[in-house]
Amino acid sequence: AAAAAGAKVIVVSRNPKDAAVSMLHHSRNIPGFCWRGGWDEFAPLFLDGKVESSSIWEWHSGWWEAATSQPDCVLLVHFEDLKADLPAEVARVAAHLGLQRSAAELQAVAARCSFGAMKAALCRILHIRNRVLRVVNCGHARSSLLCIYLLKAEAEARDATTAAAGGVVKPEHFREGTTGGWRELLSAGQAAAFDAKTAELVASAVGGGQGLRTV
Repeated sequence: AAAAAGAKVIVVSRNPKDAAVSMLHHSRNIPGFCWRGGWDEFAPLFLDGKVESSSIWEWHSGWWEAATSQPDCVLLVHFEDLKADLPAEVARVAAHLGLQRSAAELQAVAARCSFGAMKAALCRILHIRNRVLRVVNCGHARSSLLCIYLLKAEAEARDATTAAAGGVVKPEHFREGTTGGWRELLSAGQAAAFDAKTAELVASAVGGGQGLRTV
C-alpha cells in the first residue's frame, strides 16, 4: 500500500546489543514502566521480546523483507553507519527521497543532525524556557519572551493531558548516542546469546537480511 501510494519509508536499524542497553535506560525513564531492576534481570526479557515494541529480531525480519521486495519504497539505514559517516548516509536518504542536493547542503544537514548538535539544541531550548519562566514570574517579560512562555505553557499542558490519558511523556530523551556501549554491560555469555538470535534471523531472512550489526 505504501509503495502504491508513492510513499517513502526510512527504517533505522541498530545493533540489538546496543538497542537493548538503550531500552534499559528508556524503561527506567518512562513513568509507566518504572523499571527498577538491573541489566541481568532485563536482558532475558529483551531476548524473549517481552519489552516495549516486542522482539527487535521479529521487527527487523518484517522490515528486511519489505526493503528487499520494495527497495524503491523502503530504505534501511544503520545507526552504526550514521555514526561512522553521517554525510554519506544523509546523501543516501536524499537519493531515496528523490532530492538533488549539493555536497555543501548535505554537509550542512549532517552538521545539524549530529547527536551533539541535537542534544545541544535541546539544552538551549530548555535553558531559554527556564529563563523565560523566571522573567515572566518577575513581571518584566517582553512580548517575544511572553510568546515563548506561552508556547512552553502549551507544551506543558499538552504533556499533562497526554499523561492524564495514560500516555507517556519521556524526560531526558537524549543520552549518549554512541555505538559499542554494550561492551561495558554485557557478559560474554549474554553477548553470545544476542549474537545467536541475530545469526538465526539472518539465516532465515529474505535475501539473507541486510547486515544487522553485532560489533
